[in-house]
Amino acid sequence: RSLLSRFSWQHIANTVWALATLQHHDAEAMEAVEQEVVARLAEANTTEADDGPDGAISHGRELPSTRGLRCQHIANLLWGYGTLEHPAPVLFFAVRPTMECRVAEFSEQELSNSVWAAARLALYDRQLMDVIGDHISATRLPYLLPQHVANLAWAYSRLTHAHRALFDGLVARAVSLTSKPGVLTWQHL
Repeated sequence: RSLLSRFSWQHIANTVWALATLQHHDAEAMEAVEQEVVARLAEANTTEADDGPDGAISHGRELPSTRGLRCQHIANLLWGYGTLEHPAPVLFFAVRPTMECRVAEFSEQELSNSVWAAARLALYDRQLMDVIGDHISATRLPYLLPQHVANLAWAYSRLTHAHRALFDGLVARAVSLTSKPGVLTWQHL
């Protein structure tokens, strides 16, 4: 864990992504990453509560705050855990507030991958799923690719989260994609 404390957010996310891409399930490493991420987020939240919203520098030293944590890092972390089917409920619930507050900053792929990973690991938070569903329904439907539509539909179904506006929008988007030859494949259905 001491080495992980020197990793940037990107290094941590890239490491988990690489392990998942290579299908190398190292439970000890995944648990160490989960502990590191949770500790960093807890420290950042404590510092912000103590020092105010700009609590990035505390007592003369830089903290590994959420400032360097990009949406892509969260999505890659969750995707990696989901791909390896490594349970990480503490990690999920630690990143949940950041996801909820920054949902508009996530790309369509980052949103669909994050929700897919949560569903794959059976990690459910009704409020977060509503926030993501509302956001996608209101602003992102025209930009969803077939894989995003498929991932989101599967994830919300798997979590048995009925979000009517999202499902209506996903159906409409899938229908619009069928008018473009070769865009929608059987895998997406």
